[in-house]
Amino acid sequence: MAKRLFLHVGMPKCATTTIQAYLAQHVDDLAARGFHYQFAPGERLPEQGNASHLATDLIMGETARAWQQLDFFLRADGDVILSSEYLFGVSRGGVAQDLVDRIRQAGFDVAVICYLRRQDLWIESDYKQHVKSDIDWRRGIVALLEHRVEKQVLNYNAMLMNWARFVGQDNVLAVPLRPEQPADFAVRRFLEALGIADMLSPGDATLQSQNVSPPTGLIEPARYLKRAMLDQGLSLSLVKEEVERMFQLLPDLIRVPQRRFLMTYIRRQRLLQQCERS
Repeated sequence: MAKRLFLHVGMPKCATTTIQAYLAQHVDDLAARGFHYQFAPGERLPEQGNASHLATDLIMGETARAWQQLDFFLRADGDVILSSEYLFGVSRGGVAQDLVDRIRQAGFDVAVICYLRRQDLWIESDYKQHVKSDIDWRRGIVALLEHRVEKQVLNYNAMLMNWARFVGQDNVLAVPLRPEQPADFAVRRFLEALGIADMLSPGDATLQSQNVSPPTGLIEPARYLKRAMLDQGLSLSLVKEEVERMFQLLPDLIRVPQRRFLMTYIRRQRLLQQCERS
């Protein structure tokens, strides 16, 4: 029976960090069940999956380094899990076929796991990440939406069909995330895909959501603060610290406006109509 290699390809802002944190915390438990979730020596990044460097090198065209890392993972005696939200972008290039071919030549069957969020909900989470992180983003959510639409990021069908061309449609699992799902849904669904759902007991206290977005009502004030500081020439690292401090302090100092969405209802409906086919 062939070994299996699972490519967890994101998307970003779709419980990726939460799943990766669970995998990293349960490396030994996974190994006891024949699943290897390891980091190449010196390649571990905080709050990133074990395939982050591999995916980044593939996107940047650093294939020699990428294949060296891949060889490390393929030496595992058992099934392998490779996780990175950057793998989401690998499907757009021809290098994805080379990646799958090399994995198969090493004796593995390949499967892809991708988590998705409704496009209007996803772009809002993506925008919040741009505001709170060390990304130099100073414009509003409409500009980010237009950028993502132009890059076809919100065309989920195109991305999934790209992976399906390489691994076969039956080997692509798309998991939609919805607000009403329980907190452990994303991790539990991932373990179900591996065939080890019993590994997560009901109400597991060790399972916590990671990289949670700040309150919606503070996002625009934070963006204006970030833009003003960047316009003054402050470093991204310092700006990120100050924005984080703002998110920590303001809820205790003021009544934060209770907002669920940043985009208007009409704009969200228009976006969903545009994305209906995907």
